[in-house]
Amino acid sequence: TFVQQTKDKLLSGASKYFREITGGEYKAILPPENIIEGDFQAILRDGTIQDSTELLSRGTTEQLFLAIRLSRIREIHPPLPVIIDDSFVNFDDFHLVETLNLVNELANTNQVFLLTCHPNLIELCTEDKPVQYWKLEKGRFSKSTREDLIRYLRFS
Repeated sequence: TFVQQTKDKLLSGASKYFREITGGEYKAILPPENIIEGDFQAILRDGTIQDSTELLSRGTTEQLFLAIRLSRIREIHPPLPVIIDDSFVNFDDFHLVETLNLVNELANTNQVFLLTCHPNLIELCTEDKPVQYWKLEKGRFSKSTREDLIRYLRFS
């Protein structure tokens, strides 16, 4: 019963986010047969089941766990601020753009702090929500523009 409730309640939102991040390559996340293991199964588009996250690439594993965290974050009420600290370093541009779309959605309900030292992440971010850019230089924060921050990160 617990496994079924976990699959239906806790992982349905995570499966939706995982499907979105992977562009439909994966369609669902399931708990493992042995719930004590703390691992997950991933179902590919064609129905093939990856029995463990150990069978996934590092980037896909990180996408799976991000999907689970995003799903849990969305269930917290009232919404709390979310800090994402360079969590996308193993994502290629396709998966990064899909992930940023979900982060953008999350920004409709939560304040999001996206910390990075990667200029390409900032380049891929859209500005359809109010955004503030800050840079950390020699231990001091200063407000920045998008372009100045990208330039700073690229040449630092």
